[in-house]
Formats: sequence, C-alpha cells, structure tokens
Amino acid sequence: IGFCLNRSRMQSVCIFLFLFVGCLLGTSTTSPVVPTDGQVFTSSVTLKTGTYHLAKGILIGAPNIHINLNGATLVGTAMSGYGITAHAQSGFTIANGTVMGYFYGLYITDAHSVTINDMELSHNYLDPRSTTPHPPMLNIHVSPADVDKTNFGGGMYLESVYQSTFSRITAQHNVNGIDAYFLFESTIQHSDLSFNTAWGIHLYKGGFNKVSNNKINNCTRAGLMDSSNILLACGSHGNTFTDNMLRGGGDGVYLAWTPVQPDPICCQNNNNNFLRNDVSGAGANGFESDFSLGCIFENNTANDCNFGFWLGYSRLNTIVRHNKISGNKYAGIAVDHGQDFQIHSNHFENNAADLMLWSDNKDHYPTAKFTCLAGYDHKRSTNYTVFNNHFLSKTTFSLTNTTHSLFYNNYVAKSAVTQQGDSSGTQWNLPAPTTSHGKSIIGLPYQGGNFWEAYTGCTDPKGADYGIGETPFKGNLEGMDALPLTKKPCAGN
Repeated sequence: IGFCLNRSRMQSVCIFLFLFVGCLLGTSTTSPVVPTDGQVFTSSVTLKTGTYHLAKGILIGAPNIHINLNGATLVGTAMSGYGITAHAQSGFTIANGTVMGYFYGLYITDAHSVTINDMELSHNYLDPRSTTPHPPMLNIHVSPADVDKTNFGGGMYLESVYQSTFSRITAQHNVNGIDAYFLFESTIQHSDLSFNTAWGIHLYKGGFNKVSNNKINNCTRAGLMDSSNILLACGSHGNTFTDNMLRGGGDGVYLAWTPVQPDPICCQNNNNNFLRNDVSGAGANGFESDFSLGCIFENNTANDCNFGFWLGYSRLNTIVRHNKISGNKYAGIAVDHGQDFQIHSNHFENNAADLMLWSDNKDHYPTAKFTCLAGYDHKRSTNYTVFNNHFLSKTTFSLTNTTHSLFYNNYVAKSAVTQQGDSSGTQWNLPAPTTSHGKSIIGLPYQGGNFWEAYTGCTDPKGADYGIGETPFKGNLEGMDALPLTKKPCAGN
C-alpha cells in the first residue's frame, strides 16, 4: 500500500493489483444495492440492509450469480406475486434474507445446481379459510396445472429443479412450506417448515432427494382434510428422509395415492426410505403409505396417533423394523390388503391393538381401470413375515383373511389374538428349532416359535433344544405355536 501511495507513476499498476487481488479474494468493489420493484439481476449483488415493499419482487436473469440479501426484507402486496423469481437459470445462490407477503416467497423453475441458504420465508400466502373451524378439503393429486388458492401458496415453489440444496430455510404460517414439483437429486436440510396449514413439504413426482434434520411440525387444519407434515404424491420414488422431527401433523408423513382416472397419470410412491424420524402426535396417522412398493421404515418413533402406521395395499418388500410404536388410539400398525411385508424388531406398547392385518377378499380396484395396480392380486392379505418384535399391548394381533404368513421369535405379553376368515398357510413357528438366526428373544440359544406370557408349559434345561417348550401353545390361535419359547424349567430339572 505504501508503495502505491508514494509512487504516483505506478498508479496504473497499483489499480491493477488491487483489482487482481480483489478478484482472487472473491470480494466486490461495489456498494450494497437498494433493489427496485421488478429489478432483474444479471450479476452477483449484495443488497443494502433494509425493508423494501416490492409488489413485483426481484428476478434472477443470469446463471451462476449470488444474491446476498444481507439481512434485507422484501415485502409483497396483498399476498400476490413472487418475492424472488428465477426461470431457466442455474448455478445461482440466494441467501441471508426475509421474503414475506407474497403468494410464494421464492419461485424457481427449470433450474439445476441451485443453492438457497438462511432464508426466512414465513407469512406468505395463507388461505384464510384454512384456519377456520370448517376449512376446505385438500387435493393430494394437485398438479402444477391446477394452481388455486386452496392447495398452493407459501414459502417456496420449485418446478423441474434438480441437484440443488436448500438449507436453513424457515417457512411457517403459509399454506405450504415448500411446494416441489419434479424435484430430483436435491437436498432439503436443517430447516423449519412447521405450522403450515396444508403441507410442510409437498413432493410431486420427485425422486432421489434427501430430506434430513428438519423440523416440520404441526402442519394441519381443523378436520385434518389430508393435511400432513410431508406429502409425497403421484409417483415420488427413491427419496430418503432422515432425522426429521415431524410431530403433530394431520399425518406425520403421507405417501398418497388414491386410485384415480385417467390412470396412470398419478401412480403410487415407491422405494422411499424413512430413518430415525419422529411422527408422533399425528391427528390421523404417523405414517400413511397407500399402495406403495418397497418402502422401508426404520428406527422411527410413531406414538400417540390414531394409527402409528397405516400402510393400506402396500406390498413387495415393504419393511417396518426397529421402530417405537406406542399409545396409538386404534392400532400400532394397520395394513389392509397388504402383501410381501417384513415387520420385525419393533417395540409395541399401550396401543389399542399392536398389529392389524386384513382383507375383505374383494376387488375394489380392477386393473382394467387402474393400471397402476396391474400385475398382482390385490384382493389378498398375504405373505407377511413377523419376527423379533416386542408386543406389549393388551390386544396383540387382529388378523382377518390373512394367509401364508409367518410369526416367530416375538415377545407377546398378552395373548389376545383374533383370527377371522381364511388363515390358511399362516404359521406361528419355524419348521424346527434353530440356532442359525442367533439367540431367541428371551436370550436362549434356540429360536422356534414365540414367547407367550400366557404359556404354562416348560422346557428341559438339559435338552438338546433348551428354551423350546415341551408342549405347544394354543391360546386362541387358529392353529398353534408348536415351538413356544420359555425359560420355565420342567419339574425335576
């Protein structure tokens, strides 16, 4: 610096050096900008801190630019328009500000490699009817072509966006927190999307996204009306939801598909994974997954709902494992017309019933009309494998027309089991005692059937299959558990 100040003949060299070093450091030589209504930015900018009433908001008109709101607040007029709009631009960043009073705070379409950080998007459009005692019903199949003021409006609208990251977003007291249509390979993390009246996150035909470490609580309305903290709709596949707090919604998570025509414009949501989420306190269901294939629910908490899990018509390698399921009004897990399930290593307690599986053996959705359901006999409830669970509620199993299923190595505190209709092929024990699956649920070497607290038989501690009862357990089962588990030694041993 001294060199520059004392040698005026080197002035041009000094200016060059300052500009060159500034570029290397990524700094801007421009002052913070006061935005004007409808202004289009084509280069990176830092706004001047302040509050700006801009009915038309601002627009991003070039790729790969950085919009630093620098604590500025953009305020809309009459909950209309968009605060920040970007169409067919990519690689841009929006950060560090508040956008409120618009139909959507951010409106981004046809973009990739977008980064949105540290944005406050609360108090955008809120349907005034949604907070009344008689709010309108929501449309879980609503598409981008259906824009209305019942299902739309809120913090952020995304359409045809991929490989983007959304972090530390707060979007509360809107209709929706984030509306995402055709969102792929993107991340939503460390955000708070609570207290919206429809959905915290609405994902429509989106896939392979990661949603983690968010608070999305209490997205609901009077009568519920298909509200939920997270809604997946119309063929949203391969998404992963991890470590989210999803309490107190209409549903905690709703994988929605009601058979509709024309079909298959909107099909079910498959191969989604849910790990370590808390969906407790839902007005209806902690998890509702309708007609889905291959979804995994692992290490979640689903307490104090109507149903912890409602998985109607779900099938094909659906797995429910290592979950805590307690205090649910009607059932811990309920599945009608389900097939090809694993339910294992869950802890059930204080539910009205722990596990309800059933079918009425009727064809409610003929595949000639509903082609999304083609390829299997969806009249049936069949092929469940239920093992390694702790069932501690007063009513353990309620099974109706549930066939060709296997129950083994479960801890059953109460033997209140109801079986109705066809139970052909359902077994309550493995074919023979085995040590190949590890120790039994009561810690002894052999697995075989289940541990029933009501079982009065005994086992021979010196026998080859110690821990297996010497007499079957019948209870009120259709059939019997031929290899019940017990620690009670037989007399004389």
